[in-house]
Amino acid sequence: QGAHTLAASIHQMSSLLQRKSTAYLSTTSSSSSVLSNPTNFMKDSERSMLENTVASFAAATANQIESLRRAAQLLMEDGVAASDDSSTFMTDLTGHRAGI
Repeated sequence: QGAHTLAASIHQMSSLLQRKSTAYLSTTSSSSSVLSNPTNFMKDSERSMLENTVASFAAATANQIESLRRAAQLLMEDGVAASDDSSTFMTDLTGHRAGI
């Protein structure tokens, strides 16, 4: 579940960045075509908000990835230990026994 939520969040951030990229990049350009079309221009406050959003997202995502990595590692270690005992079942990432 956590991995699916994380993947959806990454997809949403990717979509946001694709939508905002032209306006974001245009703030560093001084070409007349950009200046003549104000819809392609991002204000400094909007640019700053986007940068802060991306930075916060990256930090939170890194923490979530690390948490998932640790959980997967623990499950793998438990699965290896459990595979030595034929009366137990290896668990998947959701914590359910395989096959149930």
